Amino acid sequence: MAAVDNLLFAVGFAAMASLAFCVARIAYGRARQSKGSARIGSTLLVLAGVLAFLSVWWLLAGFRPDGLTRIPSPISTAFAFGRMAIDGTLLDNVWASFSRIIAGFALASIFGVSIGWLAGSFVTVNRLIVPTNSFLRYIPPTAFVTLLIVYFGIGESYKFAVVFVSVIFFIVQMTVDAVEDIDVRYREMGLLAGMDSFGILWHIIIPGTLPRVLDILRVNISGAWTFLVAAEVIGADGGLGHLIAVSQRFGRIEDLFAAIAAFGIIGLITDAAMRLIGLRLFKWAQ
Repeated sequence: MAAVDNLLFAVGFAAMASLAFCVARIAYGRARQSKGSARIGSTLLVLAGVLAFLSVWWLLAGFRPDGLTRIPSPISTAFAFGRMAIDGTLLDNVWASFSRIIAGFALASIFGVSIGWLAGSFVTVNRLIVPTNSFLRYIPPTAFVTLLIVYFGIGESYKFAVVFVSVIFFIVQMTVDAVEDIDVRYREMGLLAGMDSFGILWHIIIPGTLPRVLDILRVNISGAWTFLVAAEVIGADGGLGHLIAVSQRFGRIEDLFAAIAAFGIIGLITDAAMRLIGLRLFKWAQ
């Protein structure tokens, strides 16, 4: 049986690697032709990268096919993913994590961006906020986990707080940087038009930084997911972090890999959605 498995792994790896090589060759040829062909070539290169990743994964799975330290193949991981999706285990845990992200990240975004706009626009607020924010920004968010357990326990408020604390200081600083990058001539035009400081903030700074703010949120939401996992490992009764911890505890390695893959899928969907929103709302910034 082991010999058959090894043969299947070898055949799968060879097939994936050969397909990735062929796709890359076609993409290279397309990229050297017309503009339309170049776009096709770019898509094919993405496909080649995915196939190369799956090939390496398949090869590593062949080295550790058995035992608690095994590496499941992409196919066995896909089967585990499908099984958990059908029986509701995956969707229930995804929703538990996603609801925590929505609450914690939304609050961090509202407060972080608002504070960043004010600190970037007014010198007094900048001196009050930015030095302290820089101090807090360099403290690893995981260092706050134990502290937050003391004050919030291990209920839902604790998970929201971890997500909030993990990103708000970065959002504040990056928003301040976005405000400071606005061309000073726009501020001068606002003054010449008779605007006061709040008028410049409302009519120039906020509209001018919105595309950058959306990019800031795209970057930081990945950090929110990272630290939510750390929060869900401790005392959670649901969520992807909890699913990963349970799968590891009971040796369900395929389920563990499937839960990790779910993070990547959610990340791709979230990033694509935010990118599409930016393209729709801020065409003038492209």
